[in-house]
Amino acid sequence: MANAKKTIGYADEANDQQRTDPVVEARGYMPAVLKAVEGASTEALKHVIASLHGLVYGTETSAPRAPAATAAAGAGARPTQTTSDFPDFFNSANASSNPEQALVAGYWLSVVQDQNFSSGDVNKLLKTVSVSLLNPSRVFTTLRRRSPKVLFKDGDRGPAHLYRLTKDGIAEVEKMIPG
Repeated sequence: MANAKKTIGYADEANDQQRTDPVVEARGYMPAVLKAVEGASTEALKHVIASLHGLVYGTETSAPRAPAATAAAGAGARPTQTTSDFPDFFNSANASSNPEQALVAGYWLSVVQDQNFSSGDVNKLLKTVSVSLLNPSRVFTTLRRRSPKVLFKDGDRGPAHLYRLTKDGIAEVEKMIPG
């Protein structure tokens, strides 16, 4: 019984089954988590701890998110800019295809504004520069299937999936931007 999960002494009221202790289960993941956050900033560590708490206990936390570039790449994020600067930022990237345009808008939302985003959020932002994704669902499917991964699912908002850019996605957009 070395592989048996430890259970706690109460039943799940919804289906009257024994539940696995989430803390005991989470301990098995800690070595990988510690290795992944080695050298991360304090803000990134706060985000990781808040995320783990939410995963283990199924709760939302009010802990601040670390900037995506800091959390993903271990470097400081670009300075926060106002939404009115997006057109200049977008034009400097010179993105030609819908997936590239969505990636640039995703970068703006994920890194500059430090928020997760849906395909609708990206499309709305792109409309401010007179660009409309022809088929947002297909564009995001294309981005999700890219290798290396350029974005990851970061939750849901109703029926909409929420995303953030990976460090490879951030690097790809930063290569598009001169200077």
